[in-house]
Amino acid sequence: MSRQKQRAVECRSYDLSPTLPILVLSGEKWYISPVRNQVLHFHNCLEIGLCRTHSGMMEFGEETHAFHAGDLTCIGKNVPHTTYSSPGESSLWTYLFLDPVGMMETSGIQALADDQQLHNMIANSRMILNEEKARDLRLLFDQIVTELEEREPGYEWTVRGLCLSLMMKLLRIWTKVRDVRFMKTDHVSPLAPALDFIRSHYMENFHQEKLAEICHLSPTHFRRLFHEQLGTTPLTYLHRTRILESCSLLRSGRFTVSEVALMVGYATMSNYNFHFREIVGMPPTIWLKQSDGEMNMKVMSMSGWMEAETSEKLIAAVRETTGQSPESPLQMSMQEQSLCPPEEVSDPPADA
Repeated sequence: MSRQKQRAVECRSYDLSPTLPILVLSGEKWYISPVRNQVLHFHNCLEIGLCRTHSGMMEFGEETHAFHAGDLTCIGKNVPHTTYSSPGESSLWTYLFLDPVGMMETSGIQALADDQQLHNMIANSRMILNEEKARDLRLLFDQIVTELEEREPGYEWTVRGLCLSLMMKLLRIWTKVRDVRFMKTDHVSPLAPALDFIRSHYMENFHQEKLAEICHLSPTHFRRLFHEQLGTTPLTYLHRTRILESCSLLRSGRFTVSEVALMVGYATMSNYNFHFREIVGMPPTIWLKQSDGEMNMKVMSMSGWMEAETSEKLIAAVRETTGQSPESPLQMSMQEQSLCPPEEVSDPPADA
């Protein structure tokens, strides 16, 4: 029996502010097409979405689950997925992309930032919460969106408080529905161990072979897969992680530039300045003075979407890849049950 071809996966990264690591995407640009994307994607941060209208499907690997208007979704940063609307419909969504751990660290809540269950939820969650069960979550979600869009004085601290409440309520649900089936890695990117290792050890010196080893991949396959999914090399990703962390440390005002360079893994200022300029576009001293240190990163080839992909673009991509028109969602064999049916918060999918 021939092996089934593995579905393509790519990483879509969002550059979040080191001081308030959250991004809201909303409005008329976020009508989701009914065309099924052939490529799964995952992010470098937690995705929380709210379906405003209509219905459709979310795919996690080979599993498909329904969503409806009013549902709230929480998708871990290591979980490949894709979303498409029901035939003839275009569901409207609002999204929050955030780094809860970074949010808590900058708020001085280190004990919670170190919580292992929170880290598991941020990395691996796949929750679709129906309108009834998500009522309280929706209120918090909409308040966060309003604060981020209106930016009234003191909105940053209001957003931090609302995000803390939202994370705690999501964590309660996660700990109730999570069981041993969530510990399987079928629907987690094979690069997840390497990405987690880089986030925890970015300030250290290590070989790429170490990353390949913890992913149980050969070095050659690891480098190829890394470039396919993240659009860059492991070394470039490491430098990017270091520079983003250094921005947060610089903004804190507690360390000099030379101290920060050493803290994030650069032995010399020349090396640090070179990579900072490559990624941010200017030296760290100038960055601190201009625009109050607001992020102005160069756009990566695999950066996160700032608007939903159109049906025309998705159809063209499928035809270019396969030479055929995309299959209708009605023709696919799918499990058409939600993770959280209207009556109850259910367990995660049986094969998760």
